[in-house]
Amino acid sequence: MFYVIYIAVIVFALYLIFHDRPEGEGQRRKPQARVSWRPEAPQAPARPQPQAPQRPEQPVSPTPRPLEPAPRPRVAEPQPKVAQPRPARPTRPLAPTVDPFATGRERSLSWGYLSSLEYDEGCGWGVGPDMDTMHTEITGMRYHCTLADVGPVNGFVKPEPDNPHDPDAQVVVRADGKVLGYIPKVALPEYGQFNRLGRTCPFAGYVKVSRQGYLWADILVALPTGRSFVESALTSYLEQARQGEA
Repeated sequence: MFYVIYIAVIVFALYLIFHDRPEGEGQRRKPQARVSWRPEAPQAPARPQPQAPQRPEQPVSPTPRPLEPAPRPRVAEPQPKVAQPRPARPTRPLAPTVDPFATGRERSLSWGYLSSLEYDEGCGWGVGPDMDTMHTEITGMRYHCTLADVGPVNGFVKPEPDNPHDPDAQVVVRADGKVLGYIPKVALPEYGQFNRLGRTCPFAGYVKVSRQGYLWADILVALPTGRSFVESALTSYLEQARQGEA
């Protein structure tokens, strides 16, 4: 207890001592710092900063003015076309119309080739000579004949199955073996009905020159029903042609 009182007295005494001292007493003033003047050091010149290269200014192109549409040309109204007559294409005739009888160019015909044909009385229709003969023409003569072939002619008509253009072709061959042409394609159906067995048939006729200058020929074809019938029919046809009746 005594110690507590003693400590309290000391604390109170210290309080009185320090509380009543005027402000600033008992405290030492700190000396102020001495300021000395120093000359300023020269500053180094500022280094120039590299600048990025400037791009040259591009000239601003003026805004193009819209072009005015050009006036459309006036289209003339189509006029009705008038067909112009084409000039006739000149033809080069081989020769004027030739009459083999008037010019003496008729050749003597030989009938010896008839002996090489095969005859069969059963190949005809059996109703008379009018059904065993047929009148027709020769086509394609311009590819095989010349003016030297104008005149009477005889020979035979035979099938040509190896023909690359028409396996039904019927070739017309002169007695000496020269090809004159073919039975026209439009006549083949009729010829097929006439020559049902596809036999080699003898013929006789005339090679002529048309007014246009083309070679052509009318012929009479006979079925090989017998040599006497064939020779009689063909020579009779040539005689009628001489008289202008064929």
